[in-house]
Amino acid sequence: RREVVLEFNEPFRGQGQVVDAKTSLPIPGASIQILTHLDGKRLEKRGSVWLANEEGRFAIEGLSSRGNPIDVSAQGYAIRTAFGVGLSGRTIEFGVVPLYPKQSLEIQLIGHGQEEWTSFLCELSGTTTFADRHFSSAGRLEYEGLSPGSYVARVVYPGQRTYRDVTVLLNPG
Repeated sequence: RREVVLEFNEPFRGQGQVVDAKTSLPIPGASIQILTHLDGKRLEKRGSVWLANEEGRFAIEGLSSRGNPIDVSAQGYAIRTAFGVGLSGRTIEFGVVPLYPKQSLEIQLIGHGQEEWTSFLCELSGTTTFADRHFSSAGRLEYEGLSPGSYVARVVYPGQRTYRDVTVLLNPG
């Protein structure tokens, strides 16, 4: 018979403050969610959601001695993943976590003939992937609530397997 013994250390605590990236004002009620990960790749959410207080400060429990990513979010802001650094004792410091407002992106197709724009499709990939959507009859397509970052808009021509990729960078500020 083999016996396996697992020793669990007392979990670490974490702390930080959530602020608006443009104004540096605290964001009360921001949500903090601990994530599991493997080799720096996000796997899934773990445990309860924690809330920041009126000063945007948060204190969370249940962290490990290894890397601890958290998702920080608030209504009207893009989600941000932050990583904590271990300090003396059993505290992980996340510092100031700035959140940026969500953004929108409009894509406009322009042609020189009698294009039927509603036959064109677009897939937008970046921090989030949006499935194929059709353009309007005016050749416009709008995406709302995007996080800052790099995106690729893949415009697929009607009735063909050809496409055109366009890279778009949504600056945080």
